[in-house]
Amino acid sequence: MIAITDPIRVEPWSFAPERSNSPSLNLPNRRAEIAREKQLIALVRENSLTRRRSANDLASLAREAGIEAKPLEIEFIAARAGIAIGGRRG
Repeated sequence: MIAITDPIRVEPWSFAPERSNSPSLNLPNRRAEIAREKQLIALVRENSLTRRRSANDLASLAREAGIEAKPLEIEFIAARAGIAIGGRRG
């Protein structure tokens, strides 16, 4: 019989989720994300040099260039790259 004062042995690894030992599984996705970020950064830099454009303007220019991007995504990319884009009017 087990006494109440006996320590309960808990194996910590039995509660942890299974982990993948190969981080290279996520590499193709990350490479695609980096390529997309570079593409959007180039688009924002090219189109905001002459005058500051809003994120909505940049999103419409991206659509014309064949890149699907939401205004919020463009704001995020511009902030990460340290590029100032125009705000809302009015």
